[in-house]
Amino acid sequence: MDAIQPPPLASSAAADSGAKDLDIVILVSKGLGSSLASWRSILKPYHLLIVIDEEEEEIQQHLHGLDFALYSTADANCELERCNLLGAKDRSALAAARAFALLASTRRYLAFLDLSSAAPATDPATGDAIDPFQQHLANLRSPSTPFFFNTLYDPFRPGADFVRGYPFSLRTGVPTAISHGLWLDPAKKPADLVLTVPRDVFFAMRSINVAFDRELVGGAMFLGSGDLWAGLCAKRICDHLRVGVKSGIPYVASRGQEKEEETTELADPEIIDFVRGIELPDAAVSAVDCYEEIVKKIKAEKPKFAGEISVAGLEAWIAAWKKT
Repeated sequence: MDAIQPPPLASSAAADSGAKDLDIVILVSKGLGSSLASWRSILKPYHLLIVIDEEEEEIQQHLHGLDFALYSTADANCELERCNLLGAKDRSALAAARAFALLASTRRYLAFLDLSSAAPATDPATGDAIDPFQQHLANLRSPSTPFFFNTLYDPFRPGADFVRGYPFSLRTGVPTAISHGLWLDPAKKPADLVLTVPRDVFFAMRSINVAFDRELVGGAMFLGSGDLWAGLCAKRICDHLRVGVKSGIPYVASRGQEKEEETTELADPEIIDFVRGIELPDAAVSAVDCYEEIVKKIKAEKPKFAGEISVAGLEAWIAAWKKT
């Protein structure tokens, strides 16, 4: 079916924050409509790409007043099958929905919202719900500093500045490609902190709370082989392209249902060392160029962990992305 498109909602505040440039990707599974309701006030300024695997009538009551495009899982699976990417569905319906949305989106920034795992975090000072997407946009629209690590804070946040002794030649920073937020138990008080992940340092990416610049790194954000693998590849590519990754705020509250997959195989030091050791050529000038080089390296060297990665799926993703 064609996506249902309600009239766009005007908001000058949203335009000023960059909200008009952001798509938020949501999979609504059976029983998660009420979880969407808890995000309604936060989601109003943004455009949503919603994939549903329940009857359309059951979700409509939660969408009134929101700006969205609505697809069914049948729509998503049909498009993925056309691109030879239906294997992403074997990983999870969530991975399939996100792969579909990555190909369907035309906006610069993309964020993932996992209704089964994340609830809005609360500002401990006011008790108000925190809008994580506003902070993601602030992270993505300000520079990163991956070449000289500052352990204190993000110097580009309002009211902040560089620490004493920070090289002047590096103070312009580089574009930010990924904003990786964190999640915490509702009983814990969040720390107001965001940092650039240094060059050649990796992090454990989880898609429960992440946003990224689709133009800079979208071609590397395929989750068909899991969050951790995508994060390792994306960070290696960001280092090569001289763009940054920020981690810290924004926070979301955990619903206590995070999947504990991949905590062994794809977090193995051997895999991290493999990705770190990949020499990307100067001719690789885009994320998908770099991703293609990584896949070539896997096929040529056949590392022990290759069985955990769907090389055919990665190649299909590269081909599909090049057509966007």
